[in-house]
Amino acid sequence: MIASLSLLWASWRADTSHVIAVCTGSVLLAKTGLLDGMEATSNKLSWQWVTSEAPSVRWVRAARWCVSGKVYTSSGVSAGIDEALGFYRRYARAGRSAEDRSDDGVCLQ
Repeated sequence: MIASLSLLWASWRADTSHVIAVCTGSVLLAKTGLLDGMEATSNKLSWQWVTSEAPSVRWVRAARWCVSGKVYTSSGVSAGIDEALGFYRRYARAGRSAEDRSDDGVCLQ
């Protein structure tokens, strides 16, 4: 499955402006190498498993959601709602584009 995700990501990479992961979905992204060296978060109840599966990610335990480059990760479903609203606030309103701003290094608690 991870190999399939890696191939899928490779085909999307050039055309994708952002990727949003919720809960332990961040581990799937991490397994593709997409999150290597980036800040990310995930589900707190699965924290030990998450961090052991992808040690090259800079996991931020206290964060509800993080933005690193064009990747958004959240700690769970409720935080994912906040994450989606934050993404919408930043990019979806009229007159704004994803290329206009950088969110690198944002982790919200």
